[in-house]
Amino acid sequence: MKKLLPILASLCLLSSVPAQAQIPGKSVAEYTTKMGTTFHKGDTIFFDMGTTDGGAFKYAYIPPNFLIGLPETHYGSAYNNNRLVIKDIRAQAANKRMAPRTVAVVSPGGVNGCVDLESAEAAGEIKTKNNRKPAAAAQAPAASTADELLKLKGLLDAGVLTKEEFEQQKAKLLSK
Repeated sequence: MKKLLPILASLCLLSSVPAQAQIPGKSVAEYTTKMGTTFHKGDTIFFDMGTTDGGAFKYAYIPPNFLIGLPETHYGSAYNNNRLVIKDIRAQAANKRMAPRTVAVVSPGGVNGCVDLESAEAAGEIKTKNNRKPAAAAQAPAASTADELLKLKGLLDAGVLTKEEFEQQKAKLLSK
């Protein structure tokens, strides 16, 4: 009975820990993607938008836990425009199911999850300096002739233009 007590105590402790899979792979201090972004432990990943039809992330997921029968779960659209801190970076070797890849380990809500850094960056699921779309040049759309005539009429009504000046400007616009 004295030998059985420590075993039972261990089982009780184990059952109180949330059931989560260990993330396979060799821990590395940093990783640089093909696009040139370098990630380190402790960095923040900026999630953009999930790329699946329902808005879930294709490359950010909680791996399956075969011991208790939990399938792989992808982060949903609730993570759109959120940030998560990189807890670890793991280089995973190729196997029958996947090519070699490097994942960032994140832990929202205390459950370990993965972000496939190469794929997520290339797909735009995470924002990096190397995949942000350049801001569109701030240029006003070309005004239509009707818009220009309305502006001229407003200037005439406000007394800024005389009737003759209005007619001259109107003739110029209509001759274009």
